Amino acid sequence: MSCSDNTFFDLQKSIIVLETVLCSCANSQLSAFVMFVRPLLEYNCIIWSPSQRRDIDLLEQVQWRFTKRLQGFCHYPYEKRLQLHNIPKLETRRLEIDLIWCYKILFGHVFLHSASGLVTVGEVTIQTVGLSAS
Repeated sequence: MSCSDNTFFDLQKSIIVLETVLCSCANSQLSAFVMFVRPLLEYNCIIWSPSQRRDIDLLEQVQWRFTKRLQGFCHYPYEKRLQLHNIPKLETRRLEIDLIWCYKILFGHVFLHSASGLVTVGEVTIQTVGLSAS
């Protein structure tokens, strides 16, 4: 599965959940978005992190759509809506996750077995597909 395929699949799932969240009461919309929609958009981003502008924009569009539909905020630009709700851009969140993983790898909290495709986190070893340390 390519990065674009993953982006499209996650986009479809998050749009379905987003529509459900937008039908809920106004005070719980933001919490529901952070708990249910954003994890779908960030799932496994360390492995298939989108690098093409098109894929990044597709993922960001879900958050753009959510903040646009919040009552009383539709007339603000996207960056201002994010600032008012204290929500980082998804691209920024992916960068933070990448930096956390780099820290874990550099300081020995995670060990990548490049030949076998295994990742060891603590005492747990995980089989990965297509991940290499080189």
